[in-house]
Amino acid sequence: MDDAGRVLYVGSFSKVLFPGLRLGYLVVPQGSVDRATYLCEWLYRDRATLPQAIVADFMVTGRFARHIKRMRALYAERRNALADALVNRLGARLTVHSRMGGMHLYVTLWSGADDVRLAESARVAGLAPAPLSPWVVSHRHRPALLLSFTNIAPRNAARVVNRLARVLTD
Repeated sequence: MDDAGRVLYVGSFSKVLFPGLRLGYLVVPQGSVDRATYLCEWLYRDRATLPQAIVADFMVTGRFARHIKRMRALYAERRNALADALVNRLGARLTVHSRMGGMHLYVTLWSGADDVRLAESARVAGLAPAPLSPWVVSHRHRPALLLSFTNIAPRNAARVVNRLARVLTD
């Protein structure tokens, strides 16, 4: 997609495999491979070659692609279950923005809500939403929360939303 050869794609295996791996990747245009290789070798002299070899084998054999496919299906099921539970229980108080992909739902709250205070109250209740207003440059925005769904099994979505509802209605 990068016809000009200017885009570098940087990522990590922390979320798709596990955080303890501490292994990332860099995709560069063909014309930049030698320079990127030189810089990576210079910057990261103490490379973890065994984990790199294991992940490379995981990818070459197709197991990584199968893992990603499984995780996408699992996360889609979890995202949909949480979004449905939020709409059913709190649809009058918030708007769910459920985009395909990713690991979070974005919900806008009612006008005048304090997303920072609500997120702190939710943390006290054992939940972990992130308020979005501290990241907004313009002051014309609706208060919003970022909700992770990756650790919420579909059978638990309604229970988790009920906990969140108690925080939002207090």
